[in-house]
Amino acid sequence: RHAPNSPGLLVARLADPARRETAKRQLLDLSDTAGPELLSAARDEAFPARAAAIEVLGRIRYAPALDYLAALRSPELEEARLSALGNLGGPRALAELRDALASPRVELHFVAMRKLSQWEEPISEEQPGAQGLRAEVQALLAHESFGLREFAAIFLGRQRDADAVPALIRCLSDAHGDVRKAAAEALIQIGAPEGIEAVDAAYAAGAIPEGP
Repeated sequence: RHAPNSPGLLVARLADPARRETAKRQLLDLSDTAGPELLSAARDEAFPARAAAIEVLGRIRYAPALDYLAALRSPELEEARLSALGNLGGPRALAELRDALASPRVELHFVAMRKLSQWEEPISEEQPGAQGLRAEVQALLAHESFGLREFAAIFLGRQRDADAVPALIRCLSDAHGDVRKAAAEALIQIGAPEGIEAVDAAYAAGAIPEGP
């Protein structure tokens, strides 16, 4: 039997939609203590809330889940898997996110780019799984989805990618304000003189939205 609010009981509550969000919050408070029960539930094909278990594994950054998540191939769990890997970080996670950009499923592009835009570690071209990644992301600055253009700009700015400056300058004229703002912030982060000059001109012209 499980003690009240034990990891096992809270993981079981993930299967109840009415209790799921509260159980997630409580599991996050338990952090690594909940990891073994969450990983067991994620592996259990009969457990009806595997995606929720995987989500929490990523949010608590439970490192022992990395091997399982990197090897998992289940279409219905792919979004949760990629999001969790993005939270865990590291070369294997980066390689999986990069592979997702080539998927025919556009929703996976969004998950991968959202996580890449939050990536905390510098990424070099020599890093395993990263060869050509920046070029692929630069190409997304011209994607038809403004959400992907915005994520791409954020990523390139955080990575201080000087090669992206001309494409980011073009994004200062994007039809969507969020993309223009993300491009401006990216150019400021990169710090190239021509980028700063273009941002100053865009602000002077009122092209960059103010506020958060």
